[in-house]
Formats: sequence, C-alpha cells, structure tokens
Amino acid sequence: MARPVNANAELTRSRVLNAALNLFSDRGVDGTSIRDIGREADVSLATVHHYFGSKEDLVDHCLDSVYLAMAELQPRLLPVLTAASSHDELVEKLVRTYFRFAREHQANVRLLMRTVIDQGELDEKRRRIYQMPFLAVGAERLAEVLQVPPASLRLRLQSIVHMTVRYALSTEREIREIAGIKGTDSEVLLHIEDHLVDLAKRILLN
Repeated sequence: MARPVNANAELTRSRVLNAALNLFSDRGVDGTSIRDIGREADVSLATVHHYFGSKEDLVDHCLDSVYLAMAELQPRLLPVLTAASSHDELVEKLVRTYFRFAREHQANVRLLMRTVIDQGELDEKRRRIYQMPFLAVGAERLAEVLQVPPASLRLRLQSIVHMTVRYALSTEREIREIAGIKGTDSEVLLHIEDHLVDLAKRILLN
C-alpha cells in the first residue's frame, strides 16, 4: 500500500527521485510512467506530482543528479594530482578512481548515456553548465602536471571517459566473454582497470 506523505519531506522526495533514476536508467524515459515511479517509491501518484510536477521535471532532476554526483568526484581526484610521484602513477590513480566512481553510480551514468544515444548529444544547457567546465578544469589541472597545453588534452580526456564509462556499465559476465578471462567478479573488474590504465597512459603520455 502506498505510504502517505510523511513529515520527512526531503526523505520522501529523495525516495521518489531515486526510484525515477533507477527506472529511467533501466527502462528508458519512454518506458517509464509516473505511476511506475510511484509504485517503485511506494508513494501515491499525487505525492510524485506534488514533489516534481511532471515526468519531464523528474527527468530534468534525474539528469542534474548525474552531475551532482560527479561533483563528488572532484574531491577524490584533486589529491591524486598533487600526491602522485610520477606521471605513470598519476594516470593510473586517476583512471582507477574514475572507473570505481562510475561503477558506484551506474544508474546515473546509464541514464546519461541513454539520453546521449536518444538525442545524439548532451543538451546545450548541461554541456554549458556541467560538461564543459568539468572537462576544462580536468584538462587544465592535468596540463599543469604534464607540462603540455590544456587544449591538447581535452579530446584525449574525453576519449578516456568514453572508454571508462562503457566498461563501467558492463556486467562482469560480458567482460569475461570479451576478454576471455576467468576469475571472481573483483578479479575481472581489476583486469579491466589494468586495461584502462594501460590505454590511458598510451593516450596521455605518448
């Protein structure tokens, strides 16, 4: 039975948003209804509309949550830029940190990729507010360490992001079949991390 709106409005809102994020990422926006979201969040249809108004509003909030989650990544990456003792170590730690972050936030990343596939690009507003500043800061910080022009790193960084995201969304079963390896899930994921690190070093340091 659907729960009534309780006194903890923020908790209810968060539950609705998380339900929408998971459903949108699994089924796509067109394959998900407001009623589905209410059922998943265990709240009434009226409660969903109370907090978000429409399905389009929910989609916008879910997409923004992707970049709010990415904002959590910067504090993890900045110490790596200053603590690494070599360029090889720097690239390795950056790639491993980003890959693990993407695995932790698969629903967010999957929704973002669905949107890009459907539209052919990230919408202009989110490119301007989120993507381009994130890419610019990353290129500038890395350029300072590697002693190269920031412009020379932007496309290379974006290519590494695309590779990392694709593998972060893969199941361990798919990775086993592609790579032809055996082992525990942790060993399979470590194998992919090693592969991504090797590719990133070739792209950034050669």
